[in-house]
Amino acid sequence: MLYYTRFGYNIIMVKNAKQPCGAVRNYFDRLAQAWDNGRSDCSAINAILDRFGPLDGKTVLDVACGAGVLYPFLTARKAARISAVDISPEMCRIYREKYPGAEVLTGDFERELFKGLQFDRVIIYNAFPHFENPEAVFANAFHLLKRGGSLLIAHSMNRAELDEHHRRAGKEVAEHVLISDDEFSALYRRTGFTGVTVNNGAYFYSEGRKPYNETAS
Repeated sequence: MLYYTRFGYNIIMVKNAKQPCGAVRNYFDRLAQAWDNGRSDCSAINAILDRFGPLDGKTVLDVACGAGVLYPFLTARKAARISAVDISPEMCRIYREKYPGAEVLTGDFERELFKGLQFDRVIIYNAFPHFENPEAVFANAFHLLKRGGSLLIAHSMNRAELDEHHRRAGKEVAEHVLISDDEFSALYRRTGFTGVTVNNGAYFYSEGRKPYNETAS
């Protein structure tokens, strides 16, 4: 079954659009009210976005947006349009409450969510280990990017810190570890991205660009 809903100036297609379910969604719904408390690492976010490059005039999709931690940083960098998606209905509700008028969709990015909509930048921040199907995430990001657009996957912690954080955070996410640099590089390249950078330093940073001459469907 297909569900169509108005989102900004476009139509979104949600394929098999039952509400996302399971332990992970429930985990984030349960924590949503207090999610922002102490979670906005301004220095890491600014370092990551500085490295990613100018967003002035760019359309941005914030995947696994949570309660909107990136929204003020993206608006400060004069993104032309900010769209967001998260699997947790409660996270999305709080995001909309904090930023009235913001374009936020509740949905699973491992599914095909959008039709007829493309972005200059897709950002996945502090979220990647929670996806069950990394290949689907990369494929969806690639198809939603304009030619020459870029995908950023980053974390405010490095791999060891992040994996330890998840081990302590609860059984629902205890095994959600960040894949290796080599696995990230392979996923970017298999999907069709070029100019791939993967770096696990003080924080985790990776990006890739959709070629201007991309012809894949």
